[in-house]
Amino acid sequence: MSGELKTGSSRLGAVEAGSPSRGVGRAPRVSIVMAAYNPGPFLEETVQSVLAQTYGDWELIIVDDGSTQDISAVARMHPAITYIRQENFGQSIARNVAVLRARADLIAFLDQDDLWGPTKLQQQVAAMDAAPEFGLSYTNFQRIDSRGARLGDGFDGGADTYLQLLLGCCICISTTMVRREALASAGLFDPFYLGLQDYDMWLKIARHHKVKYLPTVLASYRQHDSNLSLRYAKLFDEVRWLYREHVKLARVRGDRNARRCARRGLKRSRLIYGSQAFDQCR
Repeated sequence: MSGELKTGSSRLGAVEAGSPSRGVGRAPRVSIVMAAYNPGPFLEETVQSVLAQTYGDWELIIVDDGSTQDISAVARMHPAITYIRQENFGQSIARNVAVLRARADLIAFLDQDDLWGPTKLQQQVAAMDAAPEFGLSYTNFQRIDSRGARLGDGFDGGADTYLQLLLGCCICISTTMVRREALASAGLFDPFYLGLQDYDMWLKIARHHKVKYLPTVLASYRQHDSNLSLRYAKLFDEVRWLYREHVKLARVRGDRNARRCARRGLKRSRLIYGSQAFDQCR
């Protein structure tokens, strides 16, 4: 899985604002990465949840992936926001551009329509500082609707090893924080995946680094009609490909446990996606 970006700086058509200390002075402790594409009415509220954080040593890098909606005003919401506009290359490349621009040792991801609780960064930075051996941490979360009303709990979390994560993705990207060195060893987000690039990344990190789960609900995942996660048939094609790749890897390494977990994960995903697709159609 290649981490090479095929977009030179001359093709990005970047429009930047905000970030007065970029290139000079001390780097922030946390870089927040956000890919945005036609976010509708949700982006301002998402950014406000960053501005409301009790932990203030951060920068927010928003990569506008060729939106037809003008979202450039978001850069004026805070001086620590960097806004970059590029052609529509997809979410993976947008995130990669932001990651390559990030200056902090800790990188947190936030989707354009999700929300953070006010102590999200404070609690997660403290957890990462207390356990420097962890390359990735993630928290519990809740599901909300387009109006912000609570729909229910998030996924069943708790997986903290590569083998456990092979059984299924229990990580919401907006709850994650990754050490720069762990991200560097895993490579960039793979643009081959349209909906599973985050799960692919967590698996790559978990193969070589410890994973920390914080059971506290510190983020809200917004469900609405535009969610890619509702495109069940396309996503399952990607799930099948991803698991087959990990089965091949396990076979090459002679890892029977990983091979067995990958097969169980594929079987479980087939049941889950089939059930969700049926419920959506109903």
